[in-house]
Amino acid sequence: MQGSSNQGTLNPWRMSKRKHELPNWDDDVFETPFGAMTELISQWPGHELIAQQNNEERHRKFLEMISGYCMVLNGRRPHDVPLHPRSQVSFKILSFLDKIFPINSDKEWHSLSTMLLHYDLNTNTSEDTQTIPDQIIFHHFMHSIRTGSLYHEKEYDEKELHREEKDFITVLHSQDHDRKKYWPKRNEGGLLEFDDLQNPPELYINTISIRKGRNFNLHTFKFAKIQTWIKEWGYLKQNVNSPENTIIDENNAHPFFIGASSLLDSISATIRSHILAEKRPGSIIIDGGGRISYLSKKSHKEEQEWLAEVVKKSFMIQREHTNPFNSIIVNAATEYIHSPIVAHTYKLHHIDPDTWTNAHKNQPNASFFREELGETRVAHLLPQIHYFDTMSVGNKTFEPSTLLELPPTKDWRQNRCCLCNPTTQQKKYNTPNDLLSSGIFVCFFHYLLHAVGKSTILRNKSLPFLFSGQNMVTRKQTTTVRHLLKFDGNAVGSLFINHVYDFKNDSRGLDHEMVDKSIDLNHQLDLTSMPTVELQRNVRQLRHNALILRQRRSTIFNSSWWSALHRSLKSSQIKDFSPWIVAGDDVLFANEASDVDEEAILKWLAEFINIVTQKIGDVPLSLAGGIYKRQAGESILKSYQQVCWLEELSGHAWKRLHINSKGKFVPSEKQIKLEHFESEAQPEFAALLDWLGQKNNKFVFRWNGMQNIIVPNSWNFPEE
Repeated sequence: MQGSSNQGTLNPWRMSKRKHELPNWDDDVFETPFGAMTELISQWPGHELIAQQNNEERHRKFLEMISGYCMVLNGRRPHDVPLHPRSQVSFKILSFLDKIFPINSDKEWHSLSTMLLHYDLNTNTSEDTQTIPDQIIFHHFMHSIRTGSLYHEKEYDEKELHREEKDFITVLHSQDHDRKKYWPKRNEGGLLEFDDLQNPPELYINTISIRKGRNFNLHTFKFAKIQTWIKEWGYLKQNVNSPENTIIDENNAHPFFIGASSLLDSISATIRSHILAEKRPGSIIIDGGGRISYLSKKSHKEEQEWLAEVVKKSFMIQREHTNPFNSIIVNAATEYIHSPIVAHTYKLHHIDPDTWTNAHKNQPNASFFREELGETRVAHLLPQIHYFDTMSVGNKTFEPSTLLELPPTKDWRQNRCCLCNPTTQQKKYNTPNDLLSSGIFVCFFHYLLHAVGKSTILRNKSLPFLFSGQNMVTRKQTTTVRHLLKFDGNAVGSLFINHVYDFKNDSRGLDHEMVDKSIDLNHQLDLTSMPTVELQRNVRQLRHNALILRQRRSTIFNSSWWSALHRSLKSSQIKDFSPWIVAGDDVLFANEASDVDEEAILKWLAEFINIVTQKIGDVPLSLAGGIYKRQAGESILKSYQQVCWLEELSGHAWKRLHINSKGKFVPSEKQIKLEHFESEAQPEFAALLDWLGQKNNKFVFRWNGMQNIIVPNSWNFPEE
């Protein structure tokens, strides 16, 4: 079936079938999408140009680009630095390609990207499938864009390549004669000719069939209790309400919890890099919120063991899958090992620091990193990682496995570290270096968290569009944090899975039970027990449609979320609004401008959610969060603790109001947690619900039929 000349793909977010209009590339910088892709390929970090690399390496990077995983900085992809300019280019390309219906596709739910990614996934993981030459996939890609889209309302010339097309092929494959196969030919009529793929492959997902060796299993891992872990390592004390003081000045403590969030993201980045290389780019189905779901032909036991090994080495220096903070880790270790108190403390535990350094006695060697960040230490340092051989579906709950078992006792480092334990000491210090210089021991992980946090703050304050209104030359006063804003998306995971398209028109006479089993990717289908070949085919296709739908939704949600965040911030009058944490759908901003108040922040949030829903379409997306106005004389750490509490209150309030309004996006396990919270937080929680129900409450706003709740610290102030 030839790609339509006047329409794009089916919108994966619509509850009924509705096609996108013919996609039209409209950009102020790049005339065509090929110009944007040229930018990404030509700026790919590395020791050599991509065109210099072999066929397999170039092909994999091409696939990573069209799946939204191009390398933006060393070890960092768009998910890791979403506000970076090249990340924004990637998100725009991703959204554009999703709307292009590929040539020769008989799967109406496919986009150009998913079709090519599935081709690659199928042919590179199957022994009985003939490998498709990479140039054919590349030709099909270019041909589909040329016939299935416009640029600035114009069609592509049938006889000549656009100059940006030539640039794109050149930076990816070069103009060397040996690479001529990647360039289109010209027929006798002078028209450009491209090689095209035939009907796309159908993947066998969690299926028993007579076709041995073709089944893919769905694997999911997720970091558990992330906020609890950040509190333990970033709050610098065990109890938020403890009267015991931290030894770090609380106005200088924020690099620790920022660093904790950033470092956790770096682990996800490292795992993602392994999956892209070893499982292929098309294997990733859902990516975001500390969770990745992907396909592989390994058993659940084999995959769990593989993931555990990847995590154990996630801090170590690796040639291909380097942790994004590798340079920070090395620099921090170099400073740390030369501290006299560190050497003294390790000698007390029968560890000789002299064995840590290289021949020049400067940088640490591999033994130090194995000692501090290696396999035996990772379980002490990271939150629990859950592995699911099935994901939660609807209101069903599945118990996950734990990837790394937490040791029963604390490591001696944590027992010795002044930051791992509350203290009554009155003297305050600004940094871990200050502590070490004063002869007070700090564990390396806390030392590293602070270094990562400072680096993250520096990186985020290097984005010109966020600070275009500021001038460090003329600024007369020292900036100070005035507001903290923390929010995330409500029930985002359910949007991928529970917000299910009505497949009744695709069911081809299947009963309701079989339809439900087919679209539930976690339910194993036994095709061998089905009486007819036609029934088997219909069930397989229905399941494959559900897979494509979930994959496209995840992709478009991520690109739309980050594009909307960038666009709304760029167009907003708010400046000096620093993104401290941007991880998945969890966001923390600090306002340092005196002329920005709650009204301005709420206005920006409303614009943000407006842009997101416009980009995605008819999707029940909403936000819950807290906005905290820092009180006179209050520390930044205390303000952060308070905004976390407001966000927690807001999230639970949204769940309660959503359930009361007969909403369907709160799964059973979260309902149980909600009931537990309600029993502990009364009567404060009941009072909050009453306050949220007040008429014309500006902190509750609707968009697309969903409530957005941002709880301020003034909500329970007595009225004057």
